[in-house]
Amino acid sequence: METPFDINMEVYIFNWTNSEELSKKGTKPNFEQLGPYMYAARNSRANVVFNSNKTVSFNTVRKFWFVPEKSKGSLDDRITIMNPIVMSMANVAKKEHHLIQRGIHYFMKEFNTTLAETKTANELLFEGIDDVLMELAEKLKMKTFTIPYDRFGFFYPRNGSASYDGNYTMWTGEDDIQKTGIVSEWNFKNYSDSYSGDCGRIDGSTGEVWYPVKNSKTISIFVPDMCSVLTLEHQGSRTSNGIEGNVYVATDKLFDNGVKYPETACFSPNEVLPSGVRDISKCKYQAPAYISLPHFYLADESYRNDISGMKPDPENHKIELIIEPTHGMPVEAYIAFQANFRITQVKGISMFENLKDMMVPLLWVKVAVRVPDNYAFLIKLSLSAGAIGQWIGYVFIFLSIVLFLLGVYLELRMRQISMKFTL
Repeated sequence: METPFDINMEVYIFNWTNSEELSKKGTKPNFEQLGPYMYAARNSRANVVFNSNKTVSFNTVRKFWFVPEKSKGSLDDRITIMNPIVMSMANVAKKEHHLIQRGIHYFMKEFNTTLAETKTANELLFEGIDDVLMELAEKLKMKTFTIPYDRFGFFYPRNGSASYDGNYTMWTGEDDIQKTGIVSEWNFKNYSDSYSGDCGRIDGSTGEVWYPVKNSKTISIFVPDMCSVLTLEHQGSRTSNGIEGNVYVATDKLFDNGVKYPETACFSPNEVLPSGVRDISKCKYQAPAYISLPHFYLADESYRNDISGMKPDPENHKIELIIEPTHGMPVEAYIAFQANFRITQVKGISMFENLKDMMVPLLWVKVAVRVPDNYAFLIKLSLSAGAIGQWIGYVFIFLSIVLFLLGVYLELRMRQISMKFTL
């Protein structure tokens, strides 16, 4: 029902350092990583309903608060990014009538809209930004630009919301322990409309509750921010806090688009993108949004070559889960994702007419969790329960035999005494 301890979330934002040079031919956008901005998070369940078919439905409420003493930087830091609203508007304008494109062009010029947006870290993350372009989209009745919020922020309005992540339906495992924690429906559907084929299936764990993974070569996690499943692969075992567990990691298959692994082509059906990013635009209101590992780790080098400032690091930019295999208890997790926007040329909007097609990073998030000592002790105790129970059983059997023999001895002894008195 509630996370029993706080989870630390590190947020790193990419500051665009040479925005004034974008129009110069041959200039690559340069990005400087700022942070971490540290937040503590705690999750709880709301609207919990146990269903008759051995499933449970619920919403997840996530609460965050800033931890300044663990942060490198202030929420008042002013940071320049490529304006997500401008890029989103341009992305949907590609499919609109040229008159609407020209209207957007003149509106941007009228309000001196630029591709560079400088705001505080707090505004970019949780507080949100007011933007006149969102009002314009509403007035133009652009059906493909339907952001259901009044402000833009990377985590706006997630904090404390019971509806943001949607409604889950999850198997309880009552009838089959191997189904424990598996999501069967999300928002009352067993299929995501964002992808076709197997890429749209609703499956996998929410990440907190698992089935016994002893013989599992892969595990899957359903992520609502991506409207899809992430599949990690088994890579040996390792001991964490005295508990041996199966290690599951992200490989180059995680964000492939059919380039290396044909079965992943349904994540990018309209074009074959270089491996290393996942198109989540349909999941994010047609914004040109893409997910990758931080600094385009394990991605095609073309993404890093188009920009400067990327420094992929296998230790800091990985995804890794350690799960105790017998009971399916997660004992350690290291999760890292990067949010990117794609820039493409848009005829009719001068700001985008001469830009090179490229992927630009906005921020990346890391969550590192290790089960505290007191909970590790309980896990070890549960793993020892079988052996402890067996030995207790042996002790009771031994005591029963001793008591039985003692009883037999006393019975015979009493008979001997009785016979002696009779004689």
